[in-house]
Amino acid sequence: MRDELLNRESFHSLTEARNVIGQWVRHYNEERPRSGIGMHTPAA
Repeated sequence: MRDELLNRESFHSLTEARNVIGQWVRHYNEERPRSGIGMHTPAA
């Protein structure tokens, strides 16, 4: 998370940080392809 998000972003408020981090977590957990399941998304 630090390499992919926190070191690349500059947040101007706590609300903005929560929104951006929430979107990143959702993408990471639900939409990002995983090599362990044949480069499919967890939803597939």
